[in-house]
Amino acid sequence: MRILYLSYGAQSGVVASLAGALRARGADVTVVDAAEGLSYRMGRLKLPSPRPANVRNVLAARRQFSGDWKHFFLCTDLAFGRMSRAAERAVERERPGAVIQAGVLFAPPRAPVPRLLYIDHTYAISKRYTKVDGLPDAGRMSGDYEAAERAAYHAADAVLTMSDFVRRSVIDDYGVDPGRVHVIGAGPNLDPLPGEPAGPPGWPPTVLFVGKDFARKGGPALLEAFRAARGDVPEARLVIVGPPAGGPLPGVTWAGRLGHGEMPALYAAASASAFALPTLREPFGLVFLEAMAFGLPCVGTNVEAVPEIIEDGVTGYVVPPGDAAALSVALRSLLRDREAASRMGRAGWEKVRNHYTWDAVAGRVMEFLA
Repeated sequence: MRILYLSYGAQSGVVASLAGALRARGADVTVVDAAEGLSYRMGRLKLPSPRPANVRNVLAARRQFSGDWKHFFLCTDLAFGRMSRAAERAVERERPGAVIQAGVLFAPPRAPVPRLLYIDHTYAISKRYTKVDGLPDAGRMSGDYEAAERAAYHAADAVLTMSDFVRRSVIDDYGVDPGRVHVIGAGPNLDPLPGEPAGPPGWPPTVLFVGKDFARKGGPALLEAFRAARGDVPEARLVIVGPPAGGPLPGVTWAGRLGHGEMPALYAAASASAFALPTLREPFGLVFLEAMAFGLPCVGTNVEAVPEIIEDGVTGYVVPPGDAAALSVALRSLLRDREAASRMGRAGWEKVRNHYTWDAVAGRVMEFLA
């Protein structure tokens, strides 16, 4: 089957991973980035179209993405129209037997073939975000933008979601027929998948954090919780990957930004005892799957799709966002009890192997296309 995979960027490796898994199952997949070159062209234009709704949309996008110019450009009415036209041209050029589209930043192309949307979030979820100190407010998009998003969900032949949390939003917030919205999950962007965990973690007990947006990923609460946990486990270490180096803190190593190819060595380190990402907002959480694939028990928060990934007390712990005290209790448990940490890590490894692989996702996609 010839599949056209329409995207708007690499999306944290999702596009390459799913396309590769589909090819491994015999599909002929062509990936087209509908946003290629768009930010540059729009940067030269300086201003959006003069319609008042579009101007309001741009101002909202600036607030929501707070300096992230790529996403600022992609979430405007003007970008929606340009990417939609790019998608139409790709269908005319490739003549696929099916279309998979990442997200709803452009309209599903008109084509007499199955058109599947694959999403990890909705704008309606963003609208319900409450104010969090240190994080930008979610911008309110124009009425035109919201109408276009709704129309995209209804135009697709099926909407495939990474989580049940997002599935419920598509059904409840956008009125899409539940029979057309299906959870197919996601997978860790690791090739090949790691082998079976070796056993209890080594020494010293170490917590790993990975996230570029330190505030949104709950970094400040983690530092507070780790400081408290280290009072009971003085040998404990915390390795922080992603943000620029902070000030010197006892037991804390700021590893800075690392390439994706450098991460497996950190996940597999013999002393790694747990992975902690007490995120405040999280569309899905692929990084949890990567940590679990290496046999690390995970500590996350009960926001959005995270509780679907981490089974509290089974593959790790789920705590309220911003609750440093509860987070400290979870860290103490994993740092002090190496056998429990090993048991939870293995349960997470098995969950990834059995439910969260890109091969499994590709198999579900092929079932829909069949």
